[in-house]
Amino acid sequence: MNRRVTAIVALSTLAVAGCGSATSTGSAATSAPSGASSAASTPSADSSSRSAPSSSPAATSGGAVTEACSLIDESTAASILGGPITKKVPAQIGDLGSEDGPATKLDGCLYRSAAGSIGYDVVKFGKLSSAQLAALAKAKASAQLNSGMAKEFTSAVGGALAYTLTLPTGTDSIVNGAKGDWYVTVSVALKSHDAKASQQAVDAAAQALFGAL
Repeated sequence: MNRRVTAIVALSTLAVAGCGSATSTGSAATSAPSGASSAASTPSADSSSRSAPSSSPAATSGGAVTEACSLIDESTAASILGGPITKKVPAQIGDLGSEDGPATKLDGCLYRSAAGSIGYDVVKFGKLSSAQLAALAKAKASAQLNSGMAKEFTSAVGGALAYTLTLPTGTDSIVNGAKGDWYVTVSVALKSHDAKASQQAVDAAAQALFGAL
């Protein structure tokens, strides 16, 4: 498998490189280098009242977007994180190319606030289906899950793999799965060790993404 394909799967299934680090930047990329992070840890917020927000206005039912940070827009991200967004890092979208064939990123973004951060990507590869990518992600996550480093939880998104990693500096929760041709990965990192808060936030983000596709 090409490095580019491996990178996107590894990024969404292993302890996200840079998790727990307030200096981590950038959303997950189809050609994400080692050390890239889909979300950076920042102070947590109370998410006990979070519910899945509606799809962002820029997203259509067919998943067509014209710019990055559309499937979860800034207001949606702020709602999930419980405070205003202080930094937005759009990903490169469109045809990115791959040695494994066509590779397309529909959307990707990193949002930061005083309360936490959200990073996500929606991608597809010409020679690997979204279902195959999801299966690879699950296989790569199994080591963390079996060792107890990560704990699986049930997402409101049917069929998605959802799990939480508790680190010395905070809590990271990740949801990934497939819808149609698209492979979706989203991560929320908080400096809080409140696993439930992290899970509620990432599940709200996942519902927004899957609902927009």
